[in-house]
Amino acid sequence: MRRDSSGLFLPWQGLVAGAVGGFVASWAMERCQARLSQAAGDRLDAAQRRSGRPARWSARTQDQASRQPLPATIQTAEVAAVATAGRRLSPSEQDVAGPLMHYGFGIAVGAVYGALAETRPELTRFGGVPFGLGVWASADEVTVPALGLSAAPWDRPLRAHSYSMLSHAVYGLTTEAVRKVVRSRLR
Repeated sequence: MRRDSSGLFLPWQGLVAGAVGGFVASWAMERCQARLSQAAGDRLDAAQRRSGRPARWSARTQDQASRQPLPATIQTAEVAAVATAGRRLSPSEQDVAGPLMHYGFGIAVGAVYGALAETRPELTRFGGVPFGLGVWASADEVTVPALGLSAAPWDRPLRAHSYSMLSHAVYGLTTEAVRKVVRSRLR
């Protein structure tokens, strides 16, 4: 762990390494979700099927199985657009905003993880999987439903929970693997 001349801890290296890890892990998580969706045969959610609008950036089985009209990332972007711009997003703006929310959250959480890993190396045990599962439990299972951006956990089928839990384990594993490599190069 690096310190400046006064002996203060400099978390920037862990922050940068975690942010890079979070970015790559968000991509890996998205790929995992797309594969799981393909395996389940769910390429379009129910609302998209009714509207005929294809899923452009990622098939999100947990949202589909929960019968959500839009993924939580797009719903979050909608709330932000209404609060800041006073209007809803167009479908093409949603196609950009959804991934931006997904990657932005993944990068931010990865950055915090990377900074904390500098002073609490025990957080990196088990290859980051507990970190990913913690993000799943706190975000997908508690915060997102509490904000009304997804169905309540008890209203979601077990398949949706399993899908989300597995893809977040991939997120945690990838964040830690990339963080470790990037951090070793920032010495």
